Order: sequence, then C-alpha cells, then structure tokens
Amino acid sequence: LLGQPDVIVIMLDAARADAFSPFGGPHETPAVARLAADGTVFREARAGSSWTLQSGTSMLTGLYADTLGVAAWRDRLPDEIPLLPELMESAGYDTVLFSQHPFYRYDDSYRRGFQRVRVLKGDDATTLPSARELLASPRPTFALVHLLPPHIPYTPPQPFRGRYTSTYAGEMTVEPERLRPFNPDSPESLSEADLRYVRDRYLENVAYADSLVARVLGILDRQGRYDEALVVLTADHGEAFLEHGRFVHSLDLYREVLHVPLVVKWPGSSASFPRVVDVPVSLLDLAPTLVDALALRGAGDGFQGRSLLPLVLGETAPPRTFYAVTRGEG
Repeated sequence: LLGQPDVIVIMLDAARADAFSPFGGPHETPAVARLAADGTVFREARAGSSWTLQSGTSMLTGLYADTLGVAAWRDRLPDEIPLLPELMESAGYDTVLFSQHPFYRYDDSYRRGFQRVRVLKGDDATTLPSARELLASPRPTFALVHLLPPHIPYTPPQPFRGRYTSTYAGEMTVEPERLRPFNPDSPESLSEADLRYVRDRYLENVAYADSLVARVLGILDRQGRYDEALVVLTADHGEAFLEHGRFVHSLDLYREVLHVPLVVKWPGSSASFPRVVDVPVSLLDLAPTLVDALALRGAGDGFQGRSLLPLVLGETAPPRTFYAVTRGEG
C-alpha cells in the first residue's frame, strides 16, 4: 500500500503522553507538534508494560512480554519469533539501531535484524546519529532511534534546565535515589510546591527530548527525505508523579505509566489519513501495522497487536481488551 518509504521510529524513554502539546501538555513541544500536524495522532495509545525491556520487546514483536517469556534483563527472546527489524531487512531495508539506552547491550537477541548498531555507553543523552549513520544506504532505511530523555535523572542541559523551575526555593531534589524510594504505603510528606518542582523538572527534560526529536527530523529535512518518510514518534512507557503513591515507573500499571504518545507521520502520498484517532490502540500494533502497510513477508499471523491501517482508512475497529504486565526489575 505505501511502497517502500524510509521508516524512522523515534522512541523516547519514560515519556507520558500528557507531557506533549498534541496530547494536552502544558507547554509547546514543537517537534512532536510538527509530526502531529503532518500525520496522525493516536490519542489513546497504551504501552504493553511500564518498563523498557518488556515494553520494547513487545513493540518490536507485536507480542506481550509474557508470551515472549521476558521478565528480567538478559532474558532472551525466542529465536523462532521474528523481530520487526528482521522483517524489514528481509524486505530489502537498510536496518539501523541507534540507542542512548543500554537496553540493547544486555542480550544480542534484542538486536536481531539490525545491520548497523550503535548503542552509546553510559548515560549519554546528548549524542545523536549523524546523517551518515542514519541514511547511509541508497536502499530505504528502517531506523529505531531510542532516546533516553525524558527518563530520570531530570537533568537537561541549558537552555532547558530551569526553564519551568527557576522560581522554586525549596529543598526537593530529583535524583533517582530520592524519587524511587517513595511507595504507596509510606510516601514522604511533600508540599504542593515540592511536587510541582519535580513535575516541572520532568517537563524541562521533556522539552529537551523534544529538541532531540527536532534534530533527528532535521537530518531527514537536510537529506530531502522527510516528506516521503514514515516517521513514528512514541515512548516505551510513561512516568508517575504520586498519582498512586509513587514516582517514576515500572512497579505499577496505572494510566500515568501506560498512556504514551503515538504519532505516525505517513509518507506524503497518504495525506488523506485522519489527523486524530481517539480509539484506544497499543504499542503492540506497530509491528502488524508496518507489516500490513509495507506488505512485509515472513511475519505470519500470530500478532497479539492489530494493524492500525484499517482504522486510519476509516473502518470501524472491533472491540478489544488491552493487557499490560510488569515483572522483573525495571
């Protein structure tokens, strides 16, 4: 249906949907807003888990983490289950993985199908792929670009640091060792100003993440490949701010950690696709959607996600039940 466009999947880490302006966020996020203006906003997208390993592997396979048997770092993906990059490689794509997150180092099964891999060391949240890394081949590119912000620690560089928190005069800090110990049984007493400070520091990191997205889109612009590319913007999971007694993510399955942004900028020839979809969808739908839209072979019919293509083509979505799991260490 869509031919063989470049496919660029930008996955932000720990990015809750309502932090971004197309999803009702309190501050403008221009890069995500640009994609939303050029594509389809799925307002009710849900992750399959509240932490990276289980959600990320589900997105790349269209299967729930329990089906895959992954519940802890270094749990190996079953060899017989094809990953999305393997299907793209078989279809003739140049497959690229660029990650600021170390997740893909933990087991080589997470990297199957990627012909070129660069996983940054440490907590480098500033380095981005070059145009040569991202678009090195005359063949169409499939790239997964996994960016660490807005994940903790909420320490974006200038000019983002202090953008929303410059008037705070309290003593609250946002280091992981400060936020993770909070639990629903004995939360520490925080003032509303303290809690607002934590949220605003996160939003500063969201603004930084948005600027990184803009830089990735700029690569496509400069190479003249943005208009006809299929660009997906999403997140592996969200982030909590004491809505249910906890900060950060991984231990619960509430809306704040499962509701993620999902924007699909279709190739230019698909301008008739809807701008907004309110029907609930899942990150498990990404793999079957690309299989359907790009007519990829070798996938079989065993997805637990569904293709979103009928939905954007105007068909009525049948009822469905959504699941999410959180097991292991997040």
